[in-house]
Amino acid sequence: TWNAYQYDNNPKVIVLSGGKIIDTNNNVGKCCNADVYGSIEFSQERIDINHTFRTSQNLNVAGKYLAISGKAYFGGNVTTKNLYPGGSTTNIKGDLQLEENEGLKLDAVSEVPAKMNVDGKITAKTLELTNGSILYSGCGAVINGEVKISDNTALHAKYLKCSKFTQSSGAKLIG
Repeated sequence: TWNAYQYDNNPKVIVLSGGKIIDTNNNVGKCCNADVYGSIEFSQERIDINHTFRTSQNLNVAGKYLAISGKAYFGGNVTTKNLYPGGSTTNIKGDLQLEENEGLKLDAVSEVPAKMNVDGKITAKTLELTNGSILYSGCGAVINGEVKISDNTALHAKYLKCSKFTQSSGAKLIG
């Protein structure tokens, strides 16, 4: 078993095309910078990305929680139970799909706001932006419930479908 905690500095994991890494201890995203050109499999229920994580592939972690406080770059679609992008910078080239009853909240961690770009479509139950967070949605967002954007946040969306929209003064909706 490989354990990233045994290193003093931030180790880097590179998975070459055709290769595969199975992360059983939540070490790859939590303790390392990672470039994944092959495939990655996560065994745990919650996946933490605290450093820089890049993949040219889709990330399908349906049924699992994905928490990003570092930087993440996904070359395809991201499918997850729920996504916590607090204080992170996240780029998704494809679609972002959350489970049917799960919402997306962009917040700040240690006063660092979350920034997210999704080139494809965002699908979630609810969407909330707080504490200076910014969301770019290249294709659009389909939100079954409410969208709330608070002061000092910005939602850039070419298309937005929701059942209720609440915008505080100082928040920006840019189409």
